[in-house]
Amino acid sequence: MEQKNFIPLSNILLNNDNCENFIITKEYKLNNEKIKKYSKIDKKPLRIGTVNKGGQGDRIYSTNGHAITLSAEGGGTGSKTGLYLVDEKVRKLHPRETARLMEFPDSFKYDSSINQAHKQFGNSVIVDILQLIIKELIKDGSIYNE
Repeated sequence: MEQKNFIPLSNILLNNDNCENFIITKEYKLNNEKIKKYSKIDKKPLRIGTVNKGGQGDRIYSTNGHAITLSAEGGGTGSKTGLYLVDEKVRKLHPRETARLMEFPDSFKYDSSINQAHKQFGNSVIVDILQLIIKELIKDGSIYNE
C-alpha cells in the first residue's frame, strides 16, 4: 500500500492568537521529562500531561507527534479533539485545524457551531485513505471490480 508522508500536528496548527477560545484555563500537570524526550518529531501521539484525573478527554499531547483520533462524542476538557501544548499554552484544536487533519481544504466551510464542527470532523473519513483501502481490497480479491 502506498505510504503518505508523515506530517506532525505542529505543521497544520493555527497561531494561538486565532485560538484564544480554545485555550484551557483549568489547572493541568505537564511532565517536563516527557516534554524533553518528545522534543523530536515522532509518528505517534506523544502524551506529556493531564488535566483533572487524566481520563481520555483530559490528556495533553505534544504537537511533535500526530493527533489523537478525533471523536464526534466523548467528554473531558479536550473532548472531541484532544488537548495539546501549543506555544506553552494548553488548548483544544480549532475547527479549521480538525478540518486540516481530515484533509479538507482551507476553503471548506464548516458549521458555525464549534461543537457541531468538531462533531462533523469526528464523523468524517479521509477520502485518500478510503481509496487506498478499497484499492487493496480489489487487488486481493475481497471486492470484485467490474
